[in-house]
Amino acid sequence: MISTRDDYYNFGKGIAQNFENPLRGYMDFGGLRGLAALSGPYLAIELPNVSSGRNVDNLIIAKSVLASGCTAIALAQKAIEKYRPKNIIIASIFYSEVGIREVLRDIYPTPSVIVVGEPDELNADGFLSPGVGNLDERMSL
Repeated sequence: MISTRDDYYNFGKGIAQNFENPLRGYMDFGGLRGLAALSGPYLAIELPNVSSGRNVDNLIIAKSVLASGCTAIALAQKAIEKYRPKNIIIASIFYSEVGIREVLRDIYPTPSVIVVGEPDELNADGFLSPGVGNLDERMSL
């Protein structure tokens, strides 16, 4: 299971508890979002090593917010390069149709996408609207 550093301790940990002995790692994008996450330098990359001879069947990208999809794509690219998984799963809570479309287009092998609820719109800056912290607006949807 790979996530951002922000998602590592909460969202990623919650999902990982449903599996026996999962390997977990993260990438710290240092606040970079959108296209900058695809090409910018990372503050930290902590990807666990896999035992010799052990295959990675399933790679789960735990990304609580999937706006444009760029950060999830960057996570997947690094993890695919290292683990060569048979299956990829993207799990998200807050997402946009654009983000889903981007990860399906840019990640190979094509991932399964698991999301909750209805998609949000993206504003001109590429952020979800309503914002993730705008609980009052979300409750009125």
